[in-house]
Amino acid sequence: MSLTVRGFLEHFDLVVVGGGPSGLSSAWIASKLGVKVLVLEEHEEIGVPKHCAGLVSREGLRAIGMPSERDYVENKVKRAFVVSPRGLTIEVKKRGEPICVIDREVFDKALASRAEDEGVRVEVSARVKEVVGLRGMVVRSSKGSYRAEAVIDGEGARALISHRMGLPKPSLKLPALQVELRGVDVWMDAVWILMGREWAPGFFAWVIPIGDHRARVGLASSIGLCAQLLKRLVKKHPVVSRMLQKGKVERLYSGVVVLSGVKRASIGNFLVVGDAAGQTKPLTGGGVVYGSLCGLLAGASVAASIEKGVEASRIYEKAWRGILAREKALAEDARRWLMQVDDSYCSKIIECGERTGLFRVAEEELNFDFHATSLSRSSKLISALLSTLFLANPIKAFKYYLQTLIS
Repeated sequence: MSLTVRGFLEHFDLVVVGGGPSGLSSAWIASKLGVKVLVLEEHEEIGVPKHCAGLVSREGLRAIGMPSERDYVENKVKRAFVVSPRGLTIEVKKRGEPICVIDREVFDKALASRAEDEGVRVEVSARVKEVVGLRGMVVRSSKGSYRAEAVIDGEGARALISHRMGLPKPSLKLPALQVELRGVDVWMDAVWILMGREWAPGFFAWVIPIGDHRARVGLASSIGLCAQLLKRLVKKHPVVSRMLQKGKVERLYSGVVVLSGVKRASIGNFLVVGDAAGQTKPLTGGGVVYGSLCGLLAGASVAASIEKGVEASRIYEKAWRGILAREKALAEDARRWLMQVDDSYCSKIIECGERTGLFRVAEEELNFDFHATSLSRSSKLISALLSTLFLANPIKAFKYYLQTLIS
């Protein structure tokens, strides 16, 4: 509970809204830099409920200061099978270090422990109702009210608080559903990416092994109907259904996939991080690494703003865009293009990509965390992609490209 001494509210340099990766990362670094920090998490327990497929690169974990050899890493994968709408399966291998499959509940708890070890106070069952002011702020929550010099909003995709503060929400969010199945017959070192509007309209479906004959199976959809689509995929998909049909549901959880960014993620000393700021990969919706990186920048920005006596937004906006702006702009263009591609052309692209060597080049050149930037900087990858698109259908390649420029 907040404390009142002679009518004054308990004061913190920084109040963080939300105990997810972005919020906890910002709290940790800020406290490490000498800032007095309070985290307010609306749920009864950190990491609950889960909303994440859990694929994170080891490089990404290192970048946010989290070791890859911990109990939150359930499995490691070295390859992916991409299945076209027509059922053609292409294997793509991960060069270098494997991709980690993390348990988000355990991972988030580890982030909370890291923050608390640096002196951060974490309050659960504390839903934030309102933030008042842009400097010298008041944060009203279900556990009481607090004064703060700055607020970092890591509340997630709903972005209710940031919207009330006059900042935009991410415009493109797709409903998603995922189950954890036990008793499945899948390779433990490979994920499956399932393309096709029949299975996941406007996005894709996935199968991610988590060890001991268990897997996460999920999808996002631009038309909703996620439960019906997921049930149908498990029972009828021509490639993966035979691996999944005997599986028993251990967990089911829903959420949203955030695919677009925002024009501004801060105002005054109010900073927005993670899904609420659209700090996710536009092609896959993955946000653990991006959100945590931006959380670190936000926490450091608050510390610097207190030291220099300037608004935190002046530092933060430049910092996070310096890392992500180019990647997100390029990837959002690619995502808009891909969402227009019909199943026939998608299948043709995958088939032709096998012939042109696109997937072999991608193994060597594509960065897991920065898809679009690595593509734009690789002449080999650009050449292979263009060859593939025009071999598949040159007229459609031009048509979709022009539509992307106009949109």
